[in-house]
Amino acid sequence: DSFYREYSADETASNSKYLSKVIAVEGTVEELQLENAEEPTVALSTGNEGVTIRCGFKKELLNEVKALKTGDKIKIKGRCDGMDMFGVVMTQCSLIK
Repeated sequence: DSFYREYSADETASNSKYLSKVIAVEGTVEELQLENAEEPTVALSTGNEGVTIRCGFKKELLNEVKALKTGDKIKIKGRCDGMDMFGVVMTQCSLIK
C-alpha cells in the first residue's frame, strides 16, 4: 500500500520515478481476475475500498496465478504502466519466489 500511497500523493513525480520501469511490489491478494486468459490479473490490496494495484501476468503464468488465493502475501515484479481511476497498473508481471 505504500507504493499506492506514493502514487496517489503525487502522480506526476511517481510517473517520473516508476513509469515504464520494471519494479517489484509486495502485497496482499485482494482479487484474482481470470476472465482474460491472455492476461490473468492479480489485484493487490491498497487499504482503500475499490482501489488496487492491478498486476497483469503473461498467459504462460496462468496456472501460477490460479494457484494464488485471496489473502496470500506475495511479491510481484512487473512494468509500471501508471495510474488510472482504479489504482496503479502493472503489466508483464511475474511472481518473485
